[in-house]
Amino acid sequence: MIVKFKIIYFFAFVYFFNFLHILNFIFLFFSQLSFQLYHSSASAIKILLLKVIFLFLKASCKIFKYSKKITDQMDYIGRQRH
Repeated sequence: MIVKFKIIYFFAFVYFFNFLHILNFIFLFFSQLSFQLYHSSASAIKILLLKVIFLFLKASCKIFKYSKKITDQMDYIGRQRH
């Protein structure tokens, strides 16, 4: 039982750290994007950068959904053993 909680806390810490890392990346990416959009007038670059942002946000949502499934499965397995 104690091992189960240690594993869950470890994964919660890892997911929280990854979440902070992703937020930092998004902040840096948006600051760079705003600088690029301010200094460039090419619409193709703007569209490309917006597509990259959309794909990154979509991938991060999938990562969070997958991580929630893993923790739910670990919790279910832990409840079955006890």
